[in-house]
Amino acid sequence: MKRFLRSTVVLLFPVFYLSLTMTDRSQAHTAWMDTPITFSNQVVRLMQQHCQTCHRPSGIAPFPLITYTDALPQARAIKGAVTSRRMPDAVSVRLDTGCTNADTFEGPRRLTDQEIATIAQWVDAGAPEGNPADLPPPVTYSDGKWQGGEPDFVFPNTPRGFDVPAQLNRDIFRRFPVRTSFDADRYLTGFEALPGTGDLGRRINVVHHVTLFIDPDCSSLEQEKAFAASNPPVPGPGFEGEFTYPTTLVGMWFPGTNPLRLQEGIGIRIPRGACLVMEVHYTTWHPEVISDQTLAGLKFARTPVLKERLAMLVRNEHFTIPAGNPHYEVNASLTLDDDVTIYSLAPHMHQFGTDYLVEAELPGGEKRCMLDVDYDFKHQGTYIYKQPLRLPAGAKINVRAFYDNSASNPRQLNNPPIDIPFGRTSDKEMCQLTVGLTYDHQQLQPLSVASVSAASFDGPVLASEGIIAAFGTNLATQQAAATGDVDPDTPGIQLPTSLGGTRVSIRDSAGVERLAPLFFVSPRQVNYQVPPGTAPGTATVTVTSGYSIVSTGTAQIERVAPGLFAANANGQGVAAANVVRVRPGSPQTIESAGGFDPVQNKFIARPIDLGQENEEVFLVLFGAGLRFRSSLAAVTARIGGAEARVDYAGMQGGFAGLDQANVLIPRSLIGRGEVDVRLTVDGKVTNTVTLNIR
Repeated sequence: MKRFLRSTVVLLFPVFYLSLTMTDRSQAHTAWMDTPITFSNQVVRLMQQHCQTCHRPSGIAPFPLITYTDALPQARAIKGAVTSRRMPDAVSVRLDTGCTNADTFEGPRRLTDQEIATIAQWVDAGAPEGNPADLPPPVTYSDGKWQGGEPDFVFPNTPRGFDVPAQLNRDIFRRFPVRTSFDADRYLTGFEALPGTGDLGRRINVVHHVTLFIDPDCSSLEQEKAFAASNPPVPGPGFEGEFTYPTTLVGMWFPGTNPLRLQEGIGIRIPRGACLVMEVHYTTWHPEVISDQTLAGLKFARTPVLKERLAMLVRNEHFTIPAGNPHYEVNASLTLDDDVTIYSLAPHMHQFGTDYLVEAELPGGEKRCMLDVDYDFKHQGTYIYKQPLRLPAGAKINVRAFYDNSASNPRQLNNPPIDIPFGRTSDKEMCQLTVGLTYDHQQLQPLSVASVSAASFDGPVLASEGIIAAFGTNLATQQAAATGDVDPDTPGIQLPTSLGGTRVSIRDSAGVERLAPLFFVSPRQVNYQVPPGTAPGTATVTVTSGYSIVSTGTAQIERVAPGLFAANANGQGVAAANVVRVRPGSPQTIESAGGFDPVQNKFIARPIDLGQENEEVFLVLFGAGLRFRSSLAAVTARIGGAEARVDYAGMQGGFAGLDQANVLIPRSLIGRGEVDVRLTVDGKVTNTVTLNIR
């Protein structure tokens, strides 16, 4: 008997053949969007998602939008704000120009066209409340608590707080420097802010957002002294105005956003003795002076840092905006001198800025839009890529910034308008882009990777064309699995050689390097197939993550290195196998040799009934490293110590790298219960798996 029907193999290998088919979600929709538009049905849900982080009793906005009673008096204003796209604020990236979409950056608070239409229709219909029974549960907020857990280092804007003036008729961007006392360089991996102190209802609603900078030479302390000596209109600690010396932008915190968390293996260096500068954007619409003591919380690297995240500037400091010009363009450009991975973009202009576009120009001339921003000085943001963008050496990052210096600009500072030169104070203008990136070829320390058979979990001997599990750290930027055929016209599953940005290459003993087909990737495990054609002998395995973090290891490639899969995918326990029952005059039947017991939370062997004397019951074992056996006679099997006939041993045929062996279960095992199973192939013994014989 040769090869049996390939039945439930994919169910037995959730780790290696995850998501081989994709679910069509194109028709998916939310049921509550199909019902008549009311506050209790659709509108409150949109407000929970997009508005309430600011529009709540302890939020930054001047009125809450929690209940129908809150929303009804503001209905017309809400419609005007959303249809003009003034709200939600915080992030002003355009999502409808073809440059980026809602999946490009982390957490853009932008309404879709359908969501805007829903709110507009609700207002036009008289803003009906609907049935209160349709209301969703209220959203709870953890005000006054660190969202990312207890920080490693906390510092305030100032030890005694800063008095935010009332009704100043302008916002304040105050910068507070503090000298660190670390005994060595530290690598920062996380940042968030906790606004204010004292009464919860008053401490948050003056802080619009917080920005953190690193000042390596502590020049900010001198700038603070000079600012205080200039008799500023708003006295107190800190200073206002742009930096006139090199600093590093760490990140920005907005109410309702997640804390900054850098990817594993990446850190922002804080030099020994450097200063940290906390910039707080204060609103001043409140009726009385409020004392604010905002806290910044930092987390430091606890695992090796492999790449330093840098802040590269693209800027133009030589321009003047003519008086009266409503759409003046300023350009800036930077050519990359090495391959880079880009994580974030932070554009910066002042009061006259209106539009900000960023484009990558590749060495071959191809252009790729990176960012299109409807700029607002009060609502600046750092745009963090969900999937970092890689650009090659020689690529250009081009900036096109536009300014309105006409009398009709509502943010115009001069009447009549005057020429506006470059300058670091807010009555002048800037054109600057901060790019958060790492150099692909930089790696501060080496990493290793260990490869074993994904069937037996034995190593470092690997089988030609075998299925392999590699273990390490920083192997991938995300978890991803092969989802289907790369080439549907080719028989069998064709696997990708790049998955989630991760690649695996194998340089064999002949010096030939090949990319390995990939089944699955995650930060600590990658499953791949030894590429066909790999020569036997010592090979070098190299795993390169989407962040260009490189891990290397060695393996011994042999033609035969047999292993059997277990149901729990660790090479031990219940066999990943099918049972094929052959009865004279009847069709074959197939059943699984094991299954998952949710009560015991583990895989268990299902009792196999060997049936009547005239029945033959075959065990179909799945494994790897069998296909290049010298002959079928060189393959033997033992079940419960008894020799068992092997009718087939070789490629399974339906899945890359997967082998199978068909073994007749001896009737002498009836009643034995749990028994061990192993194969010997060309003198090499597999790992042991188990069965249950009734």
